Amino acid sequence: MGVRPQLLSASRGCRCRLVSQFLPDLHLREAGRPEACYWWEQGARQDDPESCYQFGKLLYLGQGISQDTERAVLLLEKAVDASYEPAGAELAKPEIPYHLGLAYLSGRQVGLDAAKGLAYLQRAIDLGSVDALYEMGCRQLEGKNVARDELGGVLKIERAAHQGHKEAGYLLEQVPIQCALGKAYRTGYRDVEKDFSKAAKYLEKSASSFNAEAMYYWAEALERGLGVPKNEEKAARFLEASNAGGFEPAKTKLQQNPGIWRTLGYSYARDENWENAYRCWIQCAVDDMDAKRELALLLWEGKGCPVNRPRALLIWERYADRVDWASERMREPEVLYGLGMLYIWGDGAEYCPRDLKKAVDYLKRSSEMEYPQAIYRLGCLLFDDKNRP
Repeated sequence: MGVRPQLLSASRGCRCRLVSQFLPDLHLREAGRPEACYWWEQGARQDDPESCYQFGKLLYLGQGISQDTERAVLLLEKAVDASYEPAGAELAKPEIPYHLGLAYLSGRQVGLDAAKGLAYLQRAIDLGSVDALYEMGCRQLEGKNVARDELGGVLKIERAAHQGHKEAGYLLEQVPIQCALGKAYRTGYRDVEKDFSKAAKYLEKSASSFNAEAMYYWAEALERGLGVPKNEEKAARFLEASNAGGFEPAKTKLQQNPGIWRTLGYSYARDENWENAYRCWIQCAVDDMDAKRELALLLWEGKGCPVNRPRALLIWERYADRVDWASERMREPEVLYGLGMLYIWGDGAEYCPRDLKKAVDYLKRSSEMEYPQAIYRLGCLLFDDKNRP
């Protein structure tokens, strides 16, 4: 008795077992499908667990029928729900719950069920599925069907990349991902402990590509020596760049810590970039004496700014009784002569009013140091009785 007559005469419950028994003897028939495929599909349509299991496996492998992974795993799930043990064994393989998770998250062949889909993905992760790990990481990163969790997402992507997942490896080279990983290792996250060395590695890569947020945290690492040698000048440069990139915490930090501008000024001065040095020192000159000193020198010499000797002279005069650098300049005959001339003419409200008494005093002090121009100018001033103090 051939296979087909036995199948036709058998009850529906026996057909699946008969097909399994005679499967090695079956060949392609009718539209290129194995006869087994045909009968198992009929049984699966009637929710027969054995047929669901067998037809699901054929669909999953694409044997004798076009591969349809999503439909396959949903049939295997039906068999599991009917307590068919062989199907339960299939569900213990990481790739099956992974594809079930995708099926429920896509909602193409079954109703969308995010909770069920995520549960299957997590089950696949627990079973060691790298694909599920990557998928869950991407969904957490984007907030797709799950609460957005940037740090948790990138940590999963990193784990997948380290396990050889190509797409995860590609993402790991992307600047925003490197920045997020740097933040995760900088503070620690859930079961991931702080690791300043790893944080520094990721933040440096991202900062070197001008990511404003990464530059801020990389500056912090350099400033405090977290995972890298301490370098305050380099830190100040990256913080300034982060501010220029529009990262608000960088702007706030610069406003609250004017000393950073002083550090920046010295950094630019070492490169003989006087325009930027002047720009930085003027930012903090109101409260920072070192910045005032450097600013006065630039104004005197016209480095990085137009020459403005009156302003430099008044800085030295104002702080001569407070700091050594100003009192030392006030012992120079050229400076005393300059102040004398400044007070002869005055300079309106911007700098100082005319004061002949001060002018004579400064010119006398400069003349006593045998400064020729001061001697001549003092004589001219005193020649007119009106100018004598």
